[in-house]
Amino acid sequence: MTSRHATNQEQTTKMKTKPIRKIRVGYVIAAIWKNETKTGAHFKVKFSVYYADGAGVKSTESFGFDDLLLVSKAADLAHSWINERKQEEIDRLLDIKPETTPAE
Repeated sequence: MTSRHATNQEQTTKMKTKPIRKIRVGYVIAAIWKNETKTGAHFKVKFSVYYADGAGVKSTESFGFDDLLLVSKAADLAHSWINERKQEEIDRLLDIKPETTPAE
């Protein structure tokens, strides 16, 4: 039986590549990853927050109370960015040309 989720080795290999887009809201980063499949592009988003401690700057995937609205905003922006890419893909498949506004 195959799993919908990638194995640890596949996830490690993917994480060595760079995300196709990073969205920063304050100290929160939404890293967007793209995976091309037979059925089209699939996107995943990884959230992290950066903080300073005595040894320098570190990151974590755990969020405090003050981070939650920033994570929410980063998620909203990531969703909008991914939706635009998906819409472009649909338009290409349907051969729909982008709308242009007439010159005034």
